[in-house]
Amino acid sequence: METKDRILEAAAIEFAERGFHGATIALIIHRAGVNQAAVNYHFGGKAKLYAAVIRRAMGRLLDLRGDPLTSWRQTADPLEALVRGMLSENLIASEERDRIHRLFVWEGLRASGVAEVAPVVMMDRHFRSVAAVLAGEIGCGESDDEAMTDAIWVIGQCHAFGRDRALRSHLPAVPPEAEAAYCDALVSRLLPRIRAGLALTRADRAAGRKVPGAAA
Repeated sequence: METKDRILEAAAIEFAERGFHGATIALIIHRAGVNQAAVNYHFGGKAKLYAAVIRRAMGRLLDLRGDPLTSWRQTADPLEALVRGMLSENLIASEERDRIHRLFVWEGLRASGVAEVAPVVMMDRHFRSVAAVLAGEIGCGESDDEAMTDAIWVIGQCHAFGRDRALRSHLPAVPPEAEAAYCDALVSRLLPRIRAGLALTRADRAAGRKVPGAAA
């Protein structure tokens, strides 16, 4: 493993275990087997190293390395591609997935103060990409209240089956080798229900019924 990757891997473990404020460069370089000069050379300090760890974690959970909206729209069914993409985090090995989730729990409990990894900044492009796909299904503008409200709903539906391990614990355990089939089954189950919900939004829009909290 290259030095930069070793540092990232060690930092991900330390930040997941201790949070940004509890983890130290000394702990990270000890785990990575490098010196502080290597961290400074590759990342320039703790804050930038943390940002790199969070970006990599987000890249594993979401399609943020490229342009998710373009990739979804290039498929025959953008809505299915969206749902499948958000459920695909179930295919990440459980140890890595749990570590990634702990990173974000720490950030929520005791924010690092690193501006570029604030949740609203990290999630904005993905959220707006989801809203854009849903707007096409609803027949409204990408920034309209209907698209934004349903984006929250759809993301929540998918995350409940991926990130919320407590909720999933009420279902039979899925062995790692069966996660791909489980993901396919979830897509088949959730997709028609999401389409039905979006159809209700279209009907509400046609009838002039506004979403809760929308401007009069």
